[in-house]
Amino acid sequence: MERLEKCIVLIPDNLKTGITKNTRYETIIPRTYREMSDHYNTAIVPARVRHPDDKPNAEGSVKFATTWIIAALRNYHFFSLDEARSAVSEKLEELNSRPFQKRIGNRRLAYENEEKAFMQPLPTTSYELAVWSTAKVQNDYLINDGINKYSVPFDLIGEHVDIRTTNETVEVFFHGSRVASHARLLKAQQDPVKKPEHMPPEHQKYRKRSILG
Repeated sequence: MERLEKCIVLIPDNLKTGITKNTRYETIIPRTYREMSDHYNTAIVPARVRHPDDKPNAEGSVKFATTWIIAALRNYHFFSLDEARSAVSEKLEELNSRPFQKRIGNRRLAYENEEKAFMQPLPTTSYELAVWSTAKVQNDYLINDGINKYSVPFDLIGEHVDIRTTNETVEVFFHGSRVASHARLLKAQQDPVKKPEHMPPEHQKYRKRSILG
């Protein structure tokens, strides 16, 4: 029998910026959001439309903690963000140590005894934010990241490709497969960034003749 790996389940609202489509049959989320969830081994399961009971426990706890801390600090005056953060941290620790009214223990003990065992370590590498876009490859077999132009295989001329850009790289995908990758240049260049293997055969021959002199 195959062993199932532990996975965190995140239940967000159906916000338009985070959920592209959510029906009984399929859930579609933006690529950037999906990449982040994959990096942190998290499953995105959005709440159903007009079904607040899908996530009442989390919302109720957050609302209670927020109300309690704001009420406790309502007469305080802070002169810096660090002072405010320090005061909120102290009150949060105080709240977590307060005994429950209807059960034994407190929030700190409940976490230690019931939830801590399910916590997972963070990934060894930091999540790198990427921006996805789609473009049609023009006759010059170049795509644009908004600053510079980069080459893709010439036989993709006329095709629509997906472009993934980060601070470090520009990657191009066609039907889910990566077809080009470049180190991203953050300063505008006069000439496009081209790779010889992306050129048509006749251009490659001309380039070789130019190099040989």
